[in-house]
This record gives sequence, C-alpha cells and structure tokens, in this order.
Amino acid sequence: FWDDLTTLDPAKLRGLDVITMGLDCRSLSRAGRGLGFGDPARSPLYDACLRLLRSCDAKLILIECAADLLTSKHYADAERLRCALRAAGYRVQQRVLDASQFGVPQVRERSFIVATRAGVELPAALGFGFPQAQARLAVVADILDNRPATIAASDVRAHQPEPAARTTKPVQVGRIAGKQMQGYRVYSINAPGVTLTASGGGRARFTGAYAVPG
Repeated sequence: FWDDLTTLDPAKLRGLDVITMGLDCRSLSRAGRGLGFGDPARSPLYDACLRLLRSCDAKLILIECAADLLTSKHYADAERLRCALRAAGYRVQQRVLDASQFGVPQVRERSFIVATRAGVELPAALGFGFPQAQARLAVVADILDNRPATIAASDVRAHQPEPAARTTKPVQVGRIAGKQMQGYRVYSINAPGVTLTASGGGRARFTGAYAVPG
C-alpha cells in the first residue's frame, strides 16, 4: 500500500505482469466541472499517473475512468495518456463499455484503455479482445430483497406511470418532495438502475431511489 501516488517511485512498479489504474474521474466526468487534466486541484495527480505510465514495463496495463474521457471534449487528455503509453512501448486500444450490457442491472458507462507491450504474444491477432456487449436484460427487480421502505410513499410525487413491461433504460416515475435533482428522483424497478454516485445530496444520495410495490 502507498498513501500518496504523487510520491510513488516508478521503480516499485517494474517487473509486474499487469497494472490496473482507476483514473480519478472527478475532473473528467460530466457530473464534475469538466476541467480535465488541467484542473488545478488534481493536475499533480494526473501528472503523477503519466509519469508512472511512462516508466512501466508490465505486459498489460488497464486504465478505467468515466466514459467522458473518450469523448471529443477530453480528447487532449486521453491523447496524453495514449502518448505516454506508446512512448513506453505499448500498443493502445480503447472502448466505452456499459455494465448494463454485461448482465448488471445498472446503467454505468466507463472508459477502458488497454495497453499491451509490443512483442508480448497475445491470444487475439490484433491485440486485446474486448468483450462483446449483450442486450440489456437485467433490471433492478431481479436483485431486490425483502426490506422495509426508507422513504414514505406520501413523500413522493408521481412523475410518469410505471412502464407496462421491462425496459432497457432507467425510467423516472416520481420525485421526492417534487424536487428534480438526482438525489430526489424515484425510478422504476422494471428497468436498469441509474449510475451510482460517490457524492451529491438528496434523500437518495449515493444509491438512488426506486418505487417498490408494497
């Protein structure tokens, strides 16, 4: 364990087979200010990540971040990552994957950048093989257990009717106290859940709220 990534000696990462990096997404997500790698609050952390990547010799590096990293808005930031990896001798592939297309009852899009060291034999002829997305089939109702409600039905104002059948996108059916902010929205259980957040306010902060019959 190392408390501060900005002080980590790159030599400690030498000789590893696989390195995974969960890139801090608060400056890259649409839920944040969108300042990217130039965010004064986090630029030292991003600079440290780039410094470490340039010194890596692992066979494979996997970087995960908010889906927004691989959009045109943050092209320059993603390109800095790709250039650092190429300079260290890696082939780079990237894709946005959504958890709801892999059996998880939650819509959660994330960017994945996979770097494989040149000269390392891989099963696929063209490099790392990303998994193929499947149809969205799982919904929140599939994972519910029997627990008492934490928000009274009287606190919720109807927004639109429950979907008549299972659906593939989150459906907002109510609002707590009529408020529109994320932590006050109530969703159907006959659809995938919304993306969980690590911050934010409201009665349903961090988890989201769902209308459960009975």
